[in-house]
Amino acid sequence: MSWDTQDNAIVELDARKSRRTSILNSLDAIVGALKAQVAERLYRGLPDGGLPNYDSTTWDASTQSDIASFVRQAYDMQNSMNPLKGINPTKVDQTTRDILEGIYSTPRDTILEAIGTSTDFGGIVQSAHGEGMKHISQLIAQTAAKGYTRAIHGDAVLAAMKKRYSLVDGKYDPSELKRTFGQLAALDMSGELTTDVVYRIARK
Repeated sequence: MSWDTQDNAIVELDARKSRRTSILNSLDAIVGALKAQVAERLYRGLPDGGLPNYDSTTWDASTQSDIASFVRQAYDMQNSMNPLKGINPTKVDQTTRDILEGIYSTPRDTILEAIGTSTDFGGIVQSAHGEGMKHISQLIAQTAAKGYTRAIHGDAVLAAMKKRYSLVDGKYDPSELKRTFGQLAALDMSGELTTDVVYRIARK
C-alpha cells in the first residue's frame, strides 16, 4: 500500500494505527506474563493467605536466579509475544541481534539490575515497562509517514486528511498540511489527532 491515492492514504493511516496498537498490546502482554511468573514464584512455599515478598534484597539465590531467567525469557526475541518473533536469530549476526532485541527490550536490563537490590521489585517492573512503552511509541512515531513524499503524494494525502477530519477550506493551509504530514500522521497513529489539532498545526 502507499500514499498515492486518497483511498490508499486512508487505508495506510488505518493500517499503521492498527500495527502500533498491536505492537503496544504485545508489550503489555509480555510484561503481564512476566508479572504473573514472578508472582507465582514468590507465592511458592507460602502458607495459605501469605503475601508475596517483592523486596528482592531478601530473596535467596534460587529465587533471584529463577526470576532473572523469567526476565530474560520475557524479553528474548523468540518469545512468542515479541513483535520480532518471526526473525530467525541464526540468520543474523550477534551485533544485529543485539540491535533488534534492544528495540523492544529496553526494560530488561533495568529489571535485571533490580534483582537483589530493589525493595520494590514490582514497582521497578512497572516503571521500566512504562519507559519501554514510551521509547517504542517514539520509535513508531518516526515511521508514521514512511514512504510519503510531498511532491508525489501531497495531493492524495491532502484529500485523505480533508475526508478523514472533515476539514473546512479556509481554516488551514493546504501547503502547510502537506509539509507537516509526518507530524500529523504520528498524531493520527496514536489517536491524538483531531480536526482542531490539524487546524493548529497546518494553520494559515
